[in-house]
Amino acid sequence: MFCRKMPTSVNPWPVDCHRATVTRAPAPLGRTALWDSRSSPRSVEYIAALTSVLPALINDALGHAALSNTLQTNKLAVCLGGGSKYDEHIDTHEDGGDPRRLACLLYLQDEWVEEHGGCLRFFREAGPLNDRPGIRTGRALTVDDASVPTDGTARSSRPTVDIAPLGGRLVCFWCESLTHGVTPSYAPTIAAHRWALTVWLLQP
Repeated sequence: MFCRKMPTSVNPWPVDCHRATVTRAPAPLGRTALWDSRSSPRSVEYIAALTSVLPALINDALGHAALSNTLQTNKLAVCLGGGSKYDEHIDTHEDGGDPRRLACLLYLQDEWVEEHGGCLRFFREAGPLNDRPGIRTGRALTVDDASVPTDGTARSSRPTVDIAPLGGRLVCFWCESLTHGVTPSYAPTIAAHRWALTVWLLQP
């Protein structure tokens, strides 16, 4: 798992967020946003660049990764507030036939404050990450619970890492092994809604 601030020159917003078509998904999930290459060319350029460059870097560093630099799948999802969330899950399917290996999630929204929620929550132990903006370690049972400090008093909960959806933040993680979810979002405006463009890099 790692987080990076993407250079402004490759961020495919704001035009993409405002011109996407939003379709409703079953509650309590967020919404799935659909777009085409004519209205969002920078999103397509970003996906192509990520797919062609990042796998080689990871494969060189980790010989076992064997990520494809041509194959990927992607989704643009948006949480429109009102408590929309994603429950705890692992991205890949249990039957072993899912080739997705690395999830690369880029946040596109312009505004975020802590009261908006919508944090990506990993259920795992982590090192000292609290010195980074919008990243907090703690303990909780589910995505609905407020994360409490890891001080030994919350014995019935599990270790968590909450990552705030700051615009331009790129989060990458191994999607077949890392349990995660999204805490309830209460963002009140289009500029603050949680827009997340996920590209899954595949292992053929």
